[in-house]
Amino acid sequence: MRKTKSKQEVADREAVEIADKLAPLPAEEESNAEGLTTMQRTVLQLKLRNFTQSQIAKFLKVTDARVSQLVKAIREHYQSRGSDVDQATVIGESITQFEDVEKEAWKIYGELEGAKKLKALDTVMEAREKHIKLLMDVGLVKKAAVLTQTELIVPSVVRNLTPERRQEVITTILALPAGLEPTPPVEGELEED
Repeated sequence: MRKTKSKQEVADREAVEIADKLAPLPAEEESNAEGLTTMQRTVLQLKLRNFTQSQIAKFLKVTDARVSQLVKAIREHYQSRGSDVDQATVIGESITQFEDVEKEAWKIYGELEGAKKLKALDTVMEAREKHIKLLMDVGLVKKAAVLTQTELIVPSVVRNLTPERRQEVITTILALPAGLEPTPPVEGELEED
């Protein structure tokens, strides 16, 4: 009797065939893997190409648990690299890069015509937006105010109050901390004196 393969087995087999044919990552991506073992680099390459841990295990002829260990080691490696980062340096370098991109895009904008000119202008705007967002995220520039609209459903007992008393009650409700619900008034409690 012929055994049929599940869809997952077929997908895994195809993934292994594709992985066998993979070209190594470009040198730039390999430099980001500095400090990893050859096995860890291979796992990283496959993960970057959206292979599942099961597919990677089949390709490397190891267990899923071993792939999990390798992924964990890769994660720890990158976390340790991040712990030594000087925030001020990274922010300064990023700001400089955004400024350089914007300056170069403006230069290109002046040299081009038509649709290419619009593409250069898009690059200018995108670099500026990312630059400003970075500055806001790190608190160097105040974030723009966001308009919020609040809808308040006023119970009928409040609607029957004088305008001054109604305003007082509504102001008190709006001053409550977020998530705190006002306790419903006892019948007659908000009656006019």
